[in-house]
Amino acid sequence: MPVPQRKGSGMRYQDLGADYYDRQRDVRRQIAHHVGKLGSLGFEVTPCRIPEPGPDETAPTQSA
Repeated sequence: MPVPQRKGSGMRYQDLGADYYDRQRDVRRQIAHHVGKLGSLGFEVTPCRIPEPGPDETAPTQSA
């Protein structure tokens, strides 16, 4: 089924694919996006994963 296009837009319709929303949730892609955005604002970002506490440990607290 053809999708009507606005005259003069110069862009053609492109199907985003069945897995579009799965790809949007991709964690690594989100990290890269946000690191890039912060970099464009002048920040240097080094992402590191926060370790999950074990069964006998409590969650770490941040001290100010």
